Amino acid sequence: MDHDGDLLREMAAEHDEIRTLCSALTGMQLGDHRRKSVLDRLAGELVRHGGIEEACLYPLMRRVPGTEALAAEAAATHRDIATLLDRLAWRTAVMPGFDRLVALLVTQVTAHLGQEEAKAFAVLRSGVSGHDLERAGARARQLRVRVEPTAHPAM
Repeated sequence: MDHDGDLLREMAAEHDEIRTLCSALTGMQLGDHRRKSVLDRLAGELVRHGGIEEACLYPLMRRVPGTEALAAEAAATHRDIATLLDRLAWRTAVMPGFDRLVALLVTQVTAHLGQEEAKAFAVLRSGVSGHDLERAGARARQLRVRVEPTAHPAM
């Protein structure tokens, strides 16, 4: 996976990695115990990615007039995803509710990624200088290297 370039290219590359994990998770047989390990990897990537978004993407968004609603919606989605990760943390792949919660998680995550790319990225591309996007991309790469994907704190 190529991680090089401005912040929006960095975020898009991470989105692709997250989508790949979501696809792997949903492509496995229900009840397959390996779904839990894929979920754990996904949770770690989501935690790391969310941290990078909070540190790099959303501060740039707040600089663009009229993005308050987008930023608030993204923050609410992050909270919803964290709640789902909390609810999944103690479940095994064969426990009741696991498959339903995984489906909800994948739906919320993929919707969030799509909305961010369609709305926030467009606003940032037109409202933030290329130089600032490049600097934020470099910072995101530094954070990505420094912060290994870890499980959600509840996992």
